[in-house]
Amino acid sequence: MRKFSPGSYFRSLTWIYASLVFGQVIFVLIAFYLRNAWLIHPEPGDVDILRWIVPLFAAGSIYQGNAMFRKRLKEARGKPTFAKKMNDYRLALIVRYAFWEAPSLLAIAAYFLTGQWLYLSLSLLIILVFLAHRPDIDKARRELDV
Repeated sequence: MRKFSPGSYFRSLTWIYASLVFGQVIFVLIAFYLRNAWLIHPEPGDVDILRWIVPLFAAGSIYQGNAMFRKRLKEARGKPTFAKKMNDYRLALIVRYAFWEAPSLLAIAAYFLTGQWLYLSLSLLIILVFLAHRPDIDKARRELDV
């Protein structure tokens, strides 16, 4: 088994984080360009239900992502070694980020279908939440009580 290295651990965690944020930003830019350059004209049909589904899904996913993160963080604190704590911490962050990314992608798709800025702004708000929760070693130490 390889020796645990905090530097390589946080480099890989930063790559995961950056790819998730970058994927959302690219999807926003593609949807915005296709929608506003009139290269594609989606027919919205009956999408009034999205007014309720997208914000509720976003709020529920962010809440559930944070709840799952806290639960997994509590489990990680009970691990005997620092390396095991950090592996559980990475899993907790990935679960949290997955719960946060899903409503962002749904909001982007809703914007693409309807052209309503509310959905795009909701996605950008979620991306800002992502940016505010960048993983770093000091935050990990605080959260894991190491």
